[in-house]
Amino acid sequence: MDQDKRNNNASGWNETESDWLDELMAEKMPEEPAIEWEKETTEEDEPLHRAGSADRIRAEYEAYQAPEETYQPVRRRHTNAPLIALIVILVGGMLFAGWKLGSIFLNYHRDRSAYSELAENAISNLPDDRKKPGPAEAAEDEQSETPEISRVPIQVDWNYLRSANSDIVGWLYCPGTIINYPVVQTSNNDFYLNHGFDKQSNTSGTLFADMDSAVGVTMSNLIIYGHNMKDNSMFGTFKEYLDSGYYDQNPVLYFLTPDGAYRVDLFGLHIVEGTTDNFPTFFGDETAYKSYIDSISSTFYWFKPGLVNTGLQMMTLSTCTSAQGFSDARLVLHGVMVPIE
Repeated sequence: MDQDKRNNNASGWNETESDWLDELMAEKMPEEPAIEWEKETTEEDEPLHRAGSADRIRAEYEAYQAPEETYQPVRRRHTNAPLIALIVILVGGMLFAGWKLGSIFLNYHRDRSAYSELAENAISNLPDDRKKPGPAEAAEDEQSETPEISRVPIQVDWNYLRSANSDIVGWLYCPGTIINYPVVQTSNNDFYLNHGFDKQSNTSGTLFADMDSAVGVTMSNLIIYGHNMKDNSMFGTFKEYLDSGYYDQNPVLYFLTPDGAYRVDLFGLHIVEGTTDNFPTFFGDETAYKSYIDSISSTFYWFKPGLVNTGLQMMTLSTCTSAQGFSDARLVLHGVMVPIE
């Protein structure tokens, strides 16, 4: 009986307690709007592992059409570093070579202009056309081997030249050619290799007489050195004398000094080593003079023996050249210095 009462009481208590608790929870936790609950429980927010979701996602992925550019293949960038480096080197080399050549030709122009200006100030009576002997004179010269040109073709202002450079000893001139230069002499054979007449650094240098030579001394050899320039300045035209036809057109030069003038009758050309043995300055006597001529005559490209005169001073004109079989080749012209008025 007591048990039944407890059951009845518990049942009544539970119903009463439940209503009471519901009312209490309702006060503390107000019920959220239904619409909010629906948003939180939409299908999109359900876990992806929900049954069937994987198939749906796969179907959507396969049906998706991405923009066309998205499917462009990735292109690997192949860098041709060696080729680029080679091109840069070649272009750089060409630019450097162009600059170098430009500098060389600029120096040539500057040097030629400087010597042309010097000639204009120091030389008078210089023929405008640099006239050469006519056909009749050339024919007569060929028969006699002695040019009939016996007058000084130009006049030199020695005072002007001395004021510019006290080392001046002469002026070398060849009609119809570029050779129209001062000749200097100093105590060594090195300075004027790379210095101009103004004594400033100059790749063309200046024509200069050997330090051991003397002008106007018989039984001797006046040696004059000059560069073989690529623009034919200085002694650059001497290579033309390898052709005897060029000699026929230019058989003589003139060498003028403060004490007198000479016509230089060229009699031979050859190529020798640049050693002192091949460039004697004094012969001592006529026998030594003739012996020297005999020793070199067999090496001449052309030889005019009728012009050789041991009673006259010899002139040797030397320039560098390239030739097989020589370690330090020199192109050498020989002539005799005939005094003229």
